[in-house]
Amino acid sequence: PSPTASTIPPATLERLRTEFEYWYPMDLRVSGKDLIGNHLTMSLYNHAAIWADRPEMWPRGMYTNGFMMINKQKMAKSTGNFLMLGEAVDEYSADGARFALADAGDSLLDANFERDVANQATLSVFGEEAFVAEMLALKKEGKLRQGECLDLETNVMKEMDRLISETDKHFTRMFWREGLNTGAWQYRILRDFYRDWCFRMDVVMHEGLILRWIETSALMLSPICPHYAEVVWKLLGREGFAAHADWPTLTGAVDGKASRCFNFLKNTTKTLRAAALKDTKKSGELSKAFIYIADTYSDWKVKTLEFMQTLWSETGGGGLPEKKDMLKAITTGLLTDPEMKKKKKLVMQFAAFMADEARVIGFDALETELPYNQKDVLEESKVYLSKCIIVGKTLEVTVYNLSEADVPGPDQKKDKAEPGKPTLFLS
Repeated sequence: PSPTASTIPPATLERLRTEFEYWYPMDLRVSGKDLIGNHLTMSLYNHAAIWADRPEMWPRGMYTNGFMMINKQKMAKSTGNFLMLGEAVDEYSADGARFALADAGDSLLDANFERDVANQATLSVFGEEAFVAEMLALKKEGKLRQGECLDLETNVMKEMDRLISETDKHFTRMFWREGLNTGAWQYRILRDFYRDWCFRMDVVMHEGLILRWIETSALMLSPICPHYAEVVWKLLGREGFAAHADWPTLTGAVDGKASRCFNFLKNTTKTLRAAALKDTKKSGELSKAFIYIADTYSDWKVKTLEFMQTLWSETGGGGLPEKKDMLKAITTGLLTDPEMKKKKKLVMQFAAFMADEARVIGFDALETELPYNQKDVLEESKVYLSKCIIVGKTLEVTVYNLSEADVPGPDQKKDKAEPGKPTLFLS
């Protein structure tokens, strides 16, 4: 209510109130961790005192960070380990400096500005811009493929959806480093894998896929590298500014199955290369590659997965308990079985690994059978595998399901295969 003894006209008081309350509630205050115990705490007290009966006017969020380091050393003029913001822009460009700052850290721990990251970001901006120009030139010349996507390309599209969704979650929570991991590093790895796959398969890249990657990549990087994003936005011929555009839309619901299918091929390629590197050191001339896949887990792994399924909660978005609590539940539950207790170390390692998988792709990771056909995935990419298992050599690749009869090759290699983790024999 207006003060009765005031000589100020009520209309003026009401205008003052409106102008004051225009700025509230405060959405976010950003500050240093050293101010948590004084300024930030008192800020909460002040708001609670002014609006004792209106908690909706209290601060909605506070974000605090640690101190800044450069190359893991305390920033200090006395040591010469010091960098002014203007100097960082001159040396690394605004986008390069912003990228390194976003990558410096998200928690209350001291942030670490890495000069190598800033340098790499600066160089990558030019490299990515050149890639965009190259793809647009190929499009103009009609040298990109249109029409139906191959199975691998459909999975790449779905993996893009997952990374876009994860990046959105990270940025919403102001986890900039985590957002860069999914929206920049992993997103580029995805593109690079697809480009390499097309090259080795002698397949022309799909126009819709690659243009979608370019646009969504620019939009996700816009909060961190705005100048780069705007350049790409103009090259694409889009109206307005990337900074004003909506967040990238998904092609549909995030598909854990498609994500697992794509990452199965990507991880299998890496695993087979590593295995081949060991075998080529021991063997002579090699021309054939036998890839062994298994459809079923061993009994103790099935029991572990089934127990983990009972720990899954659908509340709060769904998920497993914190890893510490989950392992404790396994100890007091699953490992009371004498046979399982004998494999305690293996059970704990397997459970921790599958929990990490589940946090990325959801409950599907805990299924005792894979939701995709491993052989179909590898058969589609057999030409790709034949050219990339051993650098500079093309192998004759055969994929064997261990449920088939008379599978050739040593049992030692076959016995190590399990769902999602093929093994390799070279001859």
